[in-house]
Amino acid sequence: MTELFGNRRPTGASGEGWGRPGQPYNVVDDEPVNWRDFTWALAEAFSTPRPLELPRVALRIIAPYLAVVRTSTLRVSNARARRELQWTPSIPDFRDGIGRMRAGLREAA
Repeated sequence: MTELFGNRRPTGASGEGWGRPGQPYNVVDDEPVNWRDFTWALAEAFSTPRPLELPRVALRIIAPYLAVVRTSTLRVSNARARRELQWTPSIPDFRDGIGRMRAGLREAA
């Protein structure tokens, strides 16, 4: 899960000019997750039905773009942020992130 921090520094980043100029940092947790597991965890957290699952072939015919999104892998590492910014994730994994998102939405309501 990506940690969004707006205009603030990532939790644990120190110093005024944190990071190297022009250098991207992946501010993500340590647990890889596939699209299905992520959307199923969202559905469970918000007490909604799981998304419909279609075979890849059917999905490619019906919604080719969605098929690419659902079947692609985008693995990122937070190693550079940990090393150069002395950063650690404040949210341990995507399940905890979803739980915090749900709690925040309840507080805002």
